[in-house]
Amino acid sequence: MIEFLKYVLRGMLGGMIVPILWSILLFGLGGPLFLVYFSDSWKYVLGPGALVGLLIWLCSLVFERLGLIARIATGARVLSAIAMIRSLDSYLPNGERPPHFGQTLAWFVVNFAVSGALSGLACPGGRFPKREPKLTYRERVRMYEEAEAEAKRARERLR
Repeated sequence: MIEFLKYVLRGMLGGMIVPILWSILLFGLGGPLFLVYFSDSWKYVLGPGALVGLLIWLCSLVFERLGLIARIATGARVLSAIAMIRSLDSYLPNGERPPHFGQTLAWFVVNFAVSGALSGLACPGGRFPKREPKLTYRERVRMYEEAEAEAKRARERLR
C-alpha cells in the first residue's frame, strides 16, 4: 500500500508542475493561488498525474524495472490520449468543429504530453527493495557458531 502511494503521489507531484508553471506565466507569482481559490480545479491539476502514477505502478507489478524513457513515454501517451478524448468532446451539437479546432487540439496534446512526461519522470523506476527482518542477537550468535564449526571441520579435513 505504501508503495502504491509513493507512485501515485510522485505522479501527482510531477503532474502539478506544468499547470503551476502556466499559472505563474499567465498571472504572475500569485498565479498558483488561483488553484486554492477555485477548489474544483484541483481535479484537473492532480488527477492526470495520479492516473500516470497508477498506471506506472501497475506496470511495475508486471515488469521488474521500467527505464526512464519507458516511464516518460507512458506518461506522455496516457495524458495525450486523454487530451484527444477531451478535445473530441468539444464538437458542437450539430457535428461541426469549433473554430481553431486543430490549434486547440495540438495545444492540448502537447501540454498534456509534457505534463505526463514529467509525471512519469517523477515516478520511481522499479520496485522498492523489501527489507528483510533483522536477526535477533541469538540468531546471529547461532549463525556465527555454525560458521565456526564448519570452518573447524574444513580445517581438520585439510590436515
